[in-house]
Amino acid sequence: MNPTIEQTRAACKTLSAFINRDQRAAIIQLCNGEEGEHFRAKLCKLAAIVEKMPTTYQTENQAPGEKIAWLHYFTPSADFYIVEKDADTDGEGQIQAWGLADIFQDGGELGYISLPEIFEARFRAELDLYFEPRPMKAIRPDWYADKPETATAAE
Repeated sequence: MNPTIEQTRAACKTLSAFINRDQRAAIIQLCNGEEGEHFRAKLCKLAAIVEKMPTTYQTENQAPGEKIAWLHYFTPSADFYIVEKDADTDGEGQIQAWGLADIFQDGGELGYISLPEIFEARFRAELDLYFEPRPMKAIRPDWYADKPETATAAE
């Protein structure tokens, strides 16, 4: 796939709230370099994932282990797995998401994650460009092993 400039621009617009400013600038620079086709295709693939992601509360009736983590962010000491994006009912743009925040590498907890906050200097989380969406039970199998599918991670 060799995305057009228009497709790449549309992908960048879709992803603008999902990639921190510095990472976005680096990726745009890479799109114009020797491996530009690869990175333009990567942006388009990620934009398609974001467009397909469920919004707030759309997964509440799914079994916890079956919920899909669509995006992964990482820092040297933290991981964030996004299951739902903000429904953006107020038109303010993508501000938060719901998923797993593992800040202390202790397994983490499920809840709302402020995307602007994890992009700030304290975390400076980067979007994992090579993460493939997968069920939560594949990310935290210890949470869901030997439990009925109606159990929650907090139990």
